[in-house]
Amino acid sequence: MSRTNQILIWITLLIVGISLTVVYFWPKNEPEAVTFQDAVEEELTPQIVKIDELVVTVLNGSLKDGMASKTKDYLEANKIYVTRIGNAPTRNYEVSEIIYHPEASQAAYELAKLLNINKRTPAQSFESRLFATVVIGADFQEPALLVSVE
Repeated sequence: MSRTNQILIWITLLIVGISLTVVYFWPKNEPEAVTFQDAVEEELTPQIVKIDELVVTVLNGSLKDGMASKTKDYLEANKIYVTRIGNAPTRNYEVSEIIYHPEASQAAYELAKLLNINKRTPAQSFESRLFATVVIGADFQEPALLVSVE
């Protein structure tokens, strides 16, 4: 075999070897398969509910007329979705209260801070962790007097 043929064979083997090495060690960008255990753990991992994800009902439990409507307007001005307003079953609530799903405690805290309400009550009975109810009591400060969050 001539020296030229030996060099060509060596270069070919070198090129093939490099290309095989590149193909073999090339990083794969395929998504990892999700196992059943991963899916269960993700489902059980609580996600933090943000205040702007809440679906809020506002009930007037005070004798001051129009408080639910004013509170709704104030909350919507602060980008919080109010699904319903109305009167509470009785209108003799002394203390205002926020009732929320236990997984939404951080959002309920922020809502209470926004409305200057101290009483927060978790309720497992809510169908969704995004639901919250504001019950306006006699101690409630009118939303027009509260400073809007920008």
